[in-house]
Amino acid sequence: MEDEIDLVPELPDSCDTRTPYEHRQMFKTLENPTRRKIIKFIGFQGRTKKEIMEKLAIPEEQLKFQLDFLVEKCYAEVDGENCMLNDRGLDLLKVIK
Repeated sequence: MEDEIDLVPELPDSCDTRTPYEHRQMFKTLENPTRRKIIKFIGFQGRTKKEIMEKLAIPEEQLKFQLDFLVEKCYAEVDGENCMLNDRGLDLLKVIK
């Protein structure tokens, strides 16, 4: 038996939608040299916060700010100390290289 809720189409995840606004956010993300360095260093394999801070000489507060930005804009995921680029972040990485 179908429930009315079953008839409601599933909305796409906000991180799966690309709009003109999203394209502006990509440019905003890439125009920041610190973010570009972080994205490039995290790369395909991911890094820990400690590795990023040590390699790029970024203070913890600045790294937190930049990672929060990348997570909010759906380019990265942070799980405890581990930082990974998601599919959108990997798209940015391709542009940087």
